[in-house]
Amino acid sequence: MNTDFLNQKDRVLSPGMVSDEHFRRLIDISTVRSDKVINALQEYFVNGTARNAICERHQVNPGYLSIKIREIQSLSRRILDIYPYFCQPNIYAP
Repeated sequence: MNTDFLNQKDRVLSPGMVSDEHFRRLIDISTVRSDKVINALQEYFVNGTARNAICERHQVNPGYLSIKIREIQSLSRRILDIYPYFCQPNIYAP
């Protein structure tokens, strides 16, 4: 599994290192539904844009953006935690 998008020390998504497809899949299973917040998060995770510029451009409160970034980081870590269980052979009934 290619993990270039992760900071290996902390297992967090690195800003600007997440592919658009990876980001879209995370958003699909997250609770984030606001288009302006999704666009702001995409700029952060996919493009690596600075938070202050993102907040100005998308009219998102900096504190709220930080909360949503943490939520996506937490979701990503939970997926990584359960991933090994889905890679085990023969865990699903035929």
